[in-house]
Amino acid sequence: MKKTSLFFTLICTMLQLAAQDIYEKYDITDESADGLYYATDVFNKKGVIDKTGQIIIPFEYDYITVFSEGLITVSLEGKTGYLDKTGRKIIPLKYEDASNFSEGFGGVKLNGKWGFIDKTGKEIISFRYENIAALKFSDSYARVQSGSKHGFIDKTGKEIIPLKYEDAGDFSEGFAPVKLNGKWSFIDKKGNEIIPYKYTGIGIFKDGLAVISLNGKAGYIDYTGTEVAAPKYDQALHYLGLPVLRANSTYGFADKMHKEPILNYQHIHKFTDQLLVTKINGKSGVINKLYEQVIIQAYDIIWELKEERAMMSINGRYGFIDRTGKLIAPAKYDKVEDFNAGVAIVKIKNKVGLIDKSGKEIITLKYDEIGSYFRGLFTVMLNKKYGLVNRLGKEVVSPEYEEVSALSPGFYKVIRKNKIGLVDKTGKEITELKYDEVYDFKEGLSPVSLEGKWGFIDKMGKEIIPLIYEEVEYFENGKSKVTLDGKSFLIDKAGNKTEN
Repeated sequence: MKKTSLFFTLICTMLQLAAQDIYEKYDITDESADGLYYATDVFNKKGVIDKTGQIIIPFEYDYITVFSEGLITVSLEGKTGYLDKTGRKIIPLKYEDASNFSEGFGGVKLNGKWGFIDKTGKEIISFRYENIAALKFSDSYARVQSGSKHGFIDKTGKEIIPLKYEDAGDFSEGFAPVKLNGKWSFIDKKGNEIIPYKYTGIGIFKDGLAVISLNGKAGYIDYTGTEVAAPKYDQALHYLGLPVLRANSTYGFADKMHKEPILNYQHIHKFTDQLLVTKINGKSGVINKLYEQVIIQAYDIIWELKEERAMMSINGRYGFIDRTGKLIAPAKYDKVEDFNAGVAIVKIKNKVGLIDKSGKEIITLKYDEIGSYFRGLFTVMLNKKYGLVNRLGKEVVSPEYEEVSALSPGFYKVIRKNKIGLVDKTGKEITELKYDEVYDFKEGLSPVSLEGKWGFIDKMGKEIIPLIYEEVEYFENGKSKVTLDGKSFLIDKAGNKTEN
């Protein structure tokens, strides 16, 4: 048992260190349920890594989406295409724009017009539309636009519903909302108009009901056009497909059996994509799509789940639970913030610290303030002095500066006694704190000033170009415009005067 426990601890530690390394090397912009991280590297290029840090999609793209139907949309130098989960180019980067695949098709733009391709890159629907309104197929139909008119095509490209509408929504559950002469109705897949054009708005169908609006009020209709909930409520919206209604400050659910809705909740909001927070009689809990209780109504407030943890409060104190209601951190804090990069800021009285996703306090509550997070490091303040700590709670830069701010990845501008310098992510001062101003790096050089004169330093802190100029500009393509004795000219990175 001891050996097993030791092995488990070692594995957990290795995973924790791997996660720490990921957040130090990359800016994580999104995380998928299957453990993929969508990220940006130090050169502002986009890519995808797994939770061990292994590169799935190389960091060489200007823009990426998320995987959809096994493919990811990527762009480089204004051209767009698709890769698979091995990073292999499945469809060349030749399009002006592209959408994620849906129902086996991707919307792509070429020469200013939109069409559809399949997963082999074969052109299925020719490039003839000014806009593919939803950029996807939904319920086997795609909404398209030519001029100011909207209609629908099928997967062969045939215009099934003529382009005659002023506006339209996607097909869902066999029906789509359409607008004509300023009013909304909905149609079936044959183009039959089910109800008269009378509403100021209609949403798409979800689980048999669609939101309607009329004269500033909202309700629901079913497939037959029957008003399940007359448009007399202040708000109607689908949460997880459930038909929520609000009148003043009370909430409830529409009833498909046409019973008058009972609005007995003080609040309803999203917990996850499959669960809702409800508040009744002053207490909050969580229900699923079958209206079954998942987390009992025991909390004053429950917030939306973030990184598999949700803030909650009891009697004015704050803590965290997971999606099942399991207690992660007791409600003992005066203030908490959502989890970000696997940690959360917590506060008791006037001191703040960090907890990890197990609820463990990895940074004791000793700081006056914990601020911005950048590439694995948090700024912290103690006794009006600033420093940096990492996600494991290690104090990388002790709080001794009047100001700390992030520059390019791995570099921080620090101020002490009104003099400015740079430290790296290990806390090492790579320049003396002697400058009046230090700007961010561009093309490997940072403009710095001292006593009214400007020059440049490199990432080792060495003054590459002496501080002799009245003005300097950032380097662009290896050249910087500088001013000396009132005259402006270009220099190269060695400081030599050069031509345009």
